[in-house]
Amino acid sequence: MPGRSTLPAPEGRGTRPWLIAAIIVLSLALIAMLWFGVRPMLTGGPASPRTTGSTATTPTSPGNFGPMSWSAPLTIPDADKLPAWPADASQLPFRASIWESGVDGIDLIGMAHDGGVFDAQAVDSSTMQVLWNSSGRLLYGGPDGLVIQTGQDHFANVLDPRTGNIVGHQLSGYYNLVVGGGMVVTDDHSDPNNVVVCGRRITAPDNCVWTRTGPGLWVLPVFGGGTWVDLGTEVVDVATGKPATFGQRPAPNDPNYPPCDQFGGPAKDRILLGLCDPRTTQLWNTQTDSAIGQPLDLGALLYNTELPNYMILADDGTLTAYSWQTAQQQWRTKLASGIGLGQIYGNTVLVSGNAITSTVGVWAVDATTGEITDHIPTPGYLSGIAGGVAYLTDGSTLTAVDATTLAPLGSIAYPEAGAWVRVVDGHVAAMSQSGRYYVMQT
Repeated sequence: MPGRSTLPAPEGRGTRPWLIAAIIVLSLALIAMLWFGVRPMLTGGPASPRTTGSTATTPTSPGNFGPMSWSAPLTIPDADKLPAWPADASQLPFRASIWESGVDGIDLIGMAHDGGVFDAQAVDSSTMQVLWNSSGRLLYGGPDGLVIQTGQDHFANVLDPRTGNIVGHQLSGYYNLVVGGGMVVTDDHSDPNNVVVCGRRITAPDNCVWTRTGPGLWVLPVFGGGTWVDLGTEVVDVATGKPATFGQRPAPNDPNYPPCDQFGGPAKDRILLGLCDPRTTQLWNTQTDSAIGQPLDLGALLYNTELPNYMILADDGTLTAYSWQTAQQQWRTKLASGIGLGQIYGNTVLVSGNAITSTVGVWAVDATTGEITDHIPTPGYLSGIAGGVAYLTDGSTLTAVDATTLAPLGSIAYPEAGAWVRVVDGHVAAMSQSGRYYVMQT
C-alpha cells in the first residue's frame, strides 16, 4: 500500500483453529486493519498484540497437558547486531521477535538493526537449528513462499520458506504490493492516469498472469478467503484478474491518493465494505452489488467462514453479533471497557485486553447465544491458541488455560526478562533480546 511505511508480518495459514483471519495489509491499508478481522503481517510484540480474531475448526482437547518448561536456548547468529534494549520498551520501535514462515515447524526470527531493516532467520523448532537467513524486511509468509523487501523501497524477493533460496527474479518498479490466494499483486504508478496492475503467481513471480490498466487503480488487500483483490475502483479475481460482480466505484478525485472505502471479508460470499465517512462497516451483497441492512458503527471485527454471524467488539467492551444473511443484530453482551482483542475458537469467542498491562482478564462467550460461559481475571492479553490451549501473556508470565472452558492448566515465567513470547505455528516460542530462542515444552 502506498509506499508501505509499516511492516506487517505473516501470521501463517488460515487452516488452524486459533489462527487470525487475515487480510494481508501493507501501509496503505492501515484503516483496513481497523475494519476487518485481519491477520496483520509484522505486528509488534507484547506491547502491540493482534487486535482482531480468527478462523475456526473443530476444537481439540488439551489432553494430558503439562508440565510447562522451556527448551535449552539456541543462540541466533549475529545476535550482537540487536539494538540495546532501553528501560522503557515502548521507546524501541523494533525488537527481536518471532513470526510464522507458513511451513510447519519453521519459525522466522526477526532481527531489527541497520535503521529498522529486518534480518529473517529461519529456525527449525524441532531440531533447534538455524536453516537459513536473509537480510530484508518481511512482507508476507505462507507455504508457497515468503516476500522479503530488500534494503530499499519498491524492491522485493520471493523466497522458498524451506531453503531461503530466491524464487525467480527480483520484483521492482512497483508502488504497492500485496499477497494472497497464491498471488503477488503489484501496481505501477509511473503514470497516475494509467496505472498498471500485475498479478503474479508467488511460485513463479517473473511474469504477470494478468494485468489491469487504468486511472485510479490502487492495490488494496486480498480478501474473501484469498478470492478477491480490491483495486480501488473495482474488485477482481486475484487468480485471473477477471472483474467481480461487485465493487465498481469511481476513481478518486486525486489519482495520487488511494480510495478510503475498502472491501474485506473471510469468504467469497461473506463480504463487508468499510466506510471512512462516517467510520462504519456495511454488509455487502456480491450478486446485486448493493448494501444489506444498515451501516454499523465500527469496532474490532471478529469473523470466520463457519459461524452464521460476524461480531463487532466496541470500545466500551460490548460484543455484538450480526447475521451474515441480513446484518440484523442476533445478540449483544456487555463485557468490560479496556478489552480490544478477540479470537474465535470453535463456538467460543475469547476476548481479552490488548496489552500486557491489561487487568480486565479473559472472557469466554458462546458464539451462538452471546452467553458469557466463563471469565478469569488473569492479567495480560490472549497471545494465541494451540492444541486446544489458550495462552495468556503479561510481560513476565505465560499462563495456559483450556481454550473452551478457561480451566487453568499451568503457568511458567518467561525464559528471560523482556523476551518476546507468543504462539507461532501451533507451538509457543520465545526470543530474548540478547538473541536466544526457546521453545516451550509440555
